[in-house]
This record gives sequence, structure tokens and C-alpha cells, in this order.
Amino acid sequence: MKKEVSLGECVTPLLIREEAVFKLDYFQPTYSYKDRGSKALISFLAAYKEKIGTTLSEDSSGNAGASITAYGSAAGFTVNVYVPDTAGGPKLDLIRAYGARVSVISGNREDVRNAAMSDASFYVGHSVFPEFRDGIRTLSYELFMQYNEKLPENIYIPTSAGTLLIGMYEGFQHL
Repeated sequence: MKKEVSLGECVTPLLIREEAVFKLDYFQPTYSYKDRGSKALISFLAAYKEKIGTTLSEDSSGNAGASITAYGSAAGFTVNVYVPDTAGGPKLDLIRAYGARVSVISGNREDVRNAAMSDASFYVGHSVFPEFRDGIRTLSYELFMQYNEKLPENIYIPTSAGTLLIGMYEGFQHL
């Protein structure tokens, strides 16, 4: 049985306003919903350390890199994070604070991903692994629970690379 890696996640609160309800996932340990996916992915990978080794690589422009590093470090992994040269300073500071070795790559996102994949360590691209999306599904379950086993009529989410959208969609389908 795999050992769950946890940094003290919580059921995040809802901020209820007349015109909208906001899910406050910045209450998670690294201030991002991506902790949901990182917890699931790193917990899964921790069971396979003998096969994959103890060093992980990830490509990120910020939040995923911080989250993967925080959970990876807690599980005893060393994490190398590859970021585009357009990544913001505070996000890079957070990634480094959790213990990652950060490599800044010139070029587009594909160049950054290719650099991370060519690293000699195990590539954990968060948009690739289904375990990451499995963790994101918990957001759907929480909303369902917080809405007394109903769903809101409309849900608006940022899409970026799509992991939040796909994870929540899969979670709602599972319900």
C-alpha cells in the first residue's frame, strides 16, 4: 500500500457573494489548487522510488513547480524544475524555497518541456500524469459536498493548460 504524502491540505472555504461564490483554494499549503494534484501524483510516485529513482524533473511557469517541489521534497525526492525565462521572480523564489533546483530556459513552453524531459531524472509533467488529474477531481467532490450534494448552475474556472478543467470535468462525471 502506498504512503500518502500530506502537507496539511484542507477543505477550502467558499466566499459567498450575492453575484458569485468563490472557491478559495489558495488556502492550500502552497497557495494553489495544484496541491490537490501534486498530493495524488507524488503519493503515487513515492511507492515506486526504487524503480524511478529519487530525482524528479518538472516543467512549470510557477505554481505547479512550487507544488510538485513541496510534495516531492516531503516524500524525499530531489526536484529539478525547468521554467521559461518569462517566469515571475516571486514564483521562482517560492519554487526555490521548497528546495528545487531551478533551470531557466529561453524559448517557448515546448522548449522548457523538452529540457525537463531530457533531464536524467524522472519526468513528472503534471499535465501528463492521470494521477495529477485524479487529485484535481477532489475539487469537484468538495463543491458537491459544500453545495449539499447539488451542483451550482454555472462554474467558471481558469483553463491555462487544462488540468483544472479536465480534472473537474472528470470529477463531475464521476459523481
